[in-house]
Amino acid sequence: ISKAAKNEYDTAILFSGDTDFESAIDGVQKIFGKDVIVAVPDKHRSGSLMKSVPKGHCVSIRECDLANSLLPDPIILNDGTELTCPDYWR
Repeated sequence: ISKAAKNEYDTAILFSGDTDFESAIDGVQKIFGKDVIVAVPDKHRSGSLMKSVPKGHCVSIRECDLANSLLPDPIILNDGTELTCPDYWR
């Protein structure tokens, strides 16, 4: 919401099926005129969350698609710093 208020993006993509986001989505769309696309984990589709965005703005994401989208682990930066994925994200 704060990024929308600062006009720091045009379209938000929310990766969640949590209906607690409905009022935030509604506010971002109505108050700030921002597009919101909701990417819902396949097994967690919420009818009410899907209704909070325009038709076609709610997509289903399979767990295998998320797993295939992970960056390599570790990532080595130009200065030699090594970034690793936290265990709780695996």
